[in-house]
Amino acid sequence: MLGDLTVKGTEEEPAEVTFKKDIKAGTITLDNATAVALPGKSIDATFANEKGSIVISGAYADRKDVRIYSMGDEGVFMNGLVTDSAAGNYSIQFNGVTGMNDATIGWGNCNADPRYPAIEFLGDTTVTGKKNHIENTVADEPTSNNAGIVSVTGSLTVGNASKLTVISDIKALGTLAALEKDDQAAAGNLYVEGNIFLGIAKDDVFSESALLDHYDNPAGAYAYYGKGYTAPQLADSAVLAGNVIVSDDRYITAVPSSTIDRSIIEDMGFLDIFGEDALWVTVYGNSRFSMDGLITVFIDCNVTKIIDDSGKEVTKYDNKNKVVYDSDSLDLSEVDFVRFVLDYNIYAVMIKTDASIKAVYIDGILAYTGFSENKFYMRNVIAGTHTVSVEPVSGYNADNAYLYDENGTILPGMEFTFGGDDCVEVEGLGETVIYNVAGTEVNPVPPEPSPEQKSEWTITTILLCIIVLIIAFMAVIIVLRLNRS
Repeated sequence: MLGDLTVKGTEEEPAEVTFKKDIKAGTITLDNATAVALPGKSIDATFANEKGSIVISGAYADRKDVRIYSMGDEGVFMNGLVTDSAAGNYSIQFNGVTGMNDATIGWGNCNADPRYPAIEFLGDTTVTGKKNHIENTVADEPTSNNAGIVSVTGSLTVGNASKLTVISDIKALGTLAALEKDDQAAAGNLYVEGNIFLGIAKDDVFSESALLDHYDNPAGAYAYYGKGYTAPQLADSAVLAGNVIVSDDRYITAVPSSTIDRSIIEDMGFLDIFGEDALWVTVYGNSRFSMDGLITVFIDCNVTKIIDDSGKEVTKYDNKNKVVYDSDSLDLSEVDFVRFVLDYNIYAVMIKTDASIKAVYIDGILAYTGFSENKFYMRNVIAGTHTVSVEPVSGYNADNAYLYDENGTILPGMEFTFGGDDCVEVEGLGETVIYNVAGTEVNPVPPEPSPEQKSEWTITTILLCIIVLIIAFMAVIIVLRLNRS
């Protein structure tokens, strides 16, 4: 560990220091100077001047020199190829006035601390040169809104006649831009082969808790709901501007308060996503594929219905009473926008019974089984008052059946009233309220007739009766003749 050190030169005679071994230091102050890391050498240090700093951890120089330099009062710039090493928490942080000049930043092991973004732009970073690249090469891209994503809370601007390619999702809470062409130089170019989350973190787009916080606390005083949840990261002034191109199979998600240049999205389709009756986010996409991909993820939230731009409801439910995307009735290439209506005040309901119950209905709708025997459930039940009815198996009746809660309190009229505070977490269902049904009775069954009570008329029996009647008739005739004689 070198500790802190200073490398100083002048504008006329800049200094340069080459580290032939791994760089493990505190702060390396560069004053008109360049620090060079040789290929294959690890880098763990802060490179700084009066204007800014680049903090590198758990990285190494890959295949060519990495040059970090400061000239005049222009801040600190990076040149070369930096990637993550096999060990250590990988991160690169740009603070204050900084820059990338034909620099490549990659990570493939993704051993970054999941609490923090791997690549962060916290100050004002300018990109110059045409060979700038930021790439997440992890095969299974993390879904966390931290380790597997590029975070821009300050500004990241691609300068004139320069290019930056980003192959990663980007969380842009600040400004993400590429300068337009002017009289002196061509436009900058920012190409993103990933999704852009503008003004909001990736996880918060699909978070029920974020919606709940947003609508209960419109001024931004976010509440804590005891589910390990932290306040959503929303930015009131996030900006996406200039010559920015997003690949066809990706999308841009933006909160209403963010700003996007019309030229970026004018040829895109878009989805307006609503929480209750208020716009939550708008999602822009180049293709049917990108929209379908978004829907697949987003539909796991509390979507209660889907409405196309003509006002037609195209909601579809699967066999578990869950809203699913119906591509047959909603062709995103033919509509201008789609409303996904969310209700964060919906939950699952579970009714526990005994073996005498064949079916359970909530408000007349059949509940489902599948978790275990004698447990019926229904998703997407809006908090409030609901009625339960049951269908007993053969041989039982439910005339005196009753409903009770988990505390044993009997609920009159087979009705229950609940809110979010009554719920518990059930694996596979999420937040769930649980009730019980009991009181079914066995029907009285009439006894089977005994063998003695049974009577059967056979052909033999009938013939014997006929013979007896004939004999009796003949006897009567004989007696009458005898009397006449």
